[in-house]
Amino acid sequence: MIFGAIGKNGQLPLSMLVFNSLNDGPVSSIVQNFRLTTEAVLCNLQVQSEVTTSRISMLTGPLEDIVEAQILKGVKLGRKITRTLKAFIDPFRSDFTGEITEEDISIEHNERASKDPIIGVLLMGMFCCERMLGYG
Repeated sequence: MIFGAIGKNGQLPLSMLVFNSLNDGPVSSIVQNFRLTTEAVLCNLQVQSEVTTSRISMLTGPLEDIVEAQILKGVKLGRKITRTLKAFIDPFRSDFTGEITEEDISIEHNERASKDPIIGVLLMGMFCCERMLGYG
């Protein structure tokens, strides 16, 4: 009735105002609901992520401690083995200087001589000459 009393020219702006108000209410409600739903979903995902991280740390925490203890035992054992080997090698360290001695040359000549008798005779002759001339 009210629309009929305003007339045709007044009904259009009033109708637009009514439709605008109707659209503003439901549309803004939909947008607000979408925002709230999005926040709830993101919050839930974050909580699930934190729970999963906590579970993994609770499950692997003791395992990490065990592995760390075993690695430390291995390192200690390695150090002990190194000290023991060093103690065995130290008395002979002077033999590992890298210099070639007369004994080394003699052993090498003997090995070559045992493989081929002709080369053995030649090497022995060279070795004797070197010693006589003072080269060896």
